[in-house]
Amino acid sequence: MHSELSLFRQSEEWGMSSKINSGNNANSNDKEQSSAKSQPNSARKMYSIGRRINSAFVGRFVWHILKMDVLICVIVLVLGIFVAEKTALGRVSLKTERSVEWNIGSDFLSYNMTDAKGNTAVFTISRNELRVAVIAGIVILVMEFFSVLVMSANMKNNINDKLLPIREMAKKTEKLTNLAYNEHNFKSLETAIENVNAASLDTKISTNNKELQGIENALNHLLERMRETYRQQSRFVSDASHELRTPIAVIRGYADMLDRWGKEDESILDESIDAIKNESEHMQKLVEQLLFLARGDSGRNNLRIENIQLNELMKEVFEESKMIDAEHEYEYIGEPVKLNGDVSMIKQCARILIDNAAKYTQKGDTITIRTGNRQEGVFFSVQDNGIGMHEADVSHIFERFYRSDEARGHKMGGTGLGLSIAKWIVDRHNGYFDILTRPDIGTRITVVFVGGERLAEECENAVNDEKEEKN
Repeated sequence: MHSELSLFRQSEEWGMSSKINSGNNANSNDKEQSSAKSQPNSARKMYSIGRRINSAFVGRFVWHILKMDVLICVIVLVLGIFVAEKTALGRVSLKTERSVEWNIGSDFLSYNMTDAKGNTAVFTISRNELRVAVIAGIVILVMEFFSVLVMSANMKNNINDKLLPIREMAKKTEKLTNLAYNEHNFKSLETAIENVNAASLDTKISTNNKELQGIENALNHLLERMRETYRQQSRFVSDASHELRTPIAVIRGYADMLDRWGKEDESILDESIDAIKNESEHMQKLVEQLLFLARGDSGRNNLRIENIQLNELMKEVFEESKMIDAEHEYEYIGEPVKLNGDVSMIKQCARILIDNAAKYTQKGDTITIRTGNRQEGVFFSVQDNGIGMHEADVSHIFERFYRSDEARGHKMGGTGLGLSIAKWIVDRHNGYFDILTRPDIGTRITVVFVGGERLAEECENAVNDEKEEKN
């Protein structure tokens, strides 16, 4: 009903808007004309800027050429005088008197020289020689002029190419600037946003306005991501509350039993204390895992990347597992492999997989740990011959608080967060899981680190090079 009323209100407003616009056709036409006039003006402005840049550059270039021509002429003149005096008088002296004579009717230009001893010499240049020099100078100037023209044309094209993105941006900016502001459109968008409920799954922003379609799509996309985050958080809080409720209820039950009969019956006292301790440890583990995932989601779990000998790390986990768990047999098979990663994180991931294998494996069975190389990178795997998994469960095992029916019925079902933490760790190390499982046969989970050994070698070489440079 609410949506129908809002749509009806919107339709009325659109009708009013159309009437208002129809009453202001003259104004809108004037705006369109002014907009049409301004667009060529902006283009002319851009071309004017290009011409100014080109003119400034060409002017500076011509000025440098003229200075170079004058300098060359001066150098040639000085060298000519030097050669003439050296040839005629035998030496060049500052005391030499010099003069130039040029008669209009004469065919020669005379350069007269008289040294301190009274020796005189005359160097003449004929009219034809002067004419040849002048023509050569004119030819050089013409060639320079055409070179400047060609360079100016090329420069103009280059400037236009460089200014093209700016010109296009200016056009788009001007187009956006000249768009008429329609208050009704934005009012309808504002109303649609106000009616949105983030928790509702079917509410979308819609104004039925093509001009606002792009904004609507962006807002709806953002809204969908917010809803997905909301759903994840709600599910996470619900699952966490459920998981915490069970041990709390157990602790409370045993506390009530202690209060009633524990003071007189030692067997009840011992049973209650053991149960409370176990459930407390379970709650502590659950809270720690929840905090780990929360820090991971917020980006506060920082990795300390270093060069790791993965086989040595897995040997440590293997020895620890034999010492902690005496109910199962452990086997290690591996080859030397290197990895770039966080030691504590990878060790935690391996411990999660081994603990998970031990939970769902009979006493006395063997759990095998392997390390090695693949085409994609290095790997370690944990294999058991326990209860296995159905194919439908495999795609969900990394979801938080997910446990299969077999796991839920098992006396050591766990928290349902261990594999989620393992996946978070593997994802941060650019890795993936390869799972092979069969019901009542067993499971093998392989963690593959893409490019692990190659990246580790590159890191090691970089560290060695840095040490050599310091030395």
